[in-house]
Amino acid sequence: MKAIRRQRDPVTRVHEAKRLLEYLLDAMTPGLTDGRGREAFLGDMVRAQEGCFSNVRDVMFAIGVRNRLDHPSVREDPPKADEIERAGWHFVRAIEEVLPHAPRELAREAGYRRPGVLGRLFGRG
Repeated sequence: MKAIRRQRDPVTRVHEAKRLLEYLLDAMTPGLTDGRGREAFLGDMVRAQEGCFSNVRDVMFAIGVRNRLDHPSVREDPPKADEIERAGWHFVRAIEEVLPHAPRELAREAGYRRPGVLGRLFGRG
């Protein structure tokens, strides 16, 4: 997670953060399908765990920017630099919001430490 935050290239930040968010949500929603029985996409996983996010619209915006980066269309303009920058930070915030709900081992791998009892009592962690 630290490496993603420190990433200077916004496009790389979008891709790395999207991959980590998808990895975490996939572990949190095993067997999730898209309503037609097909494997769920990231947006489906976000909707299934929407209670974890303070702003689902920001996460969906980030997914849309990432999709426009990786799957350009003649009908849509490529994302602007400021949109890419915002999308990267929306993904980072989404990861930070999901980590407390993720399986302990995965959260630890991503650099998250759950607060201990004293930390919860005194607002640390």
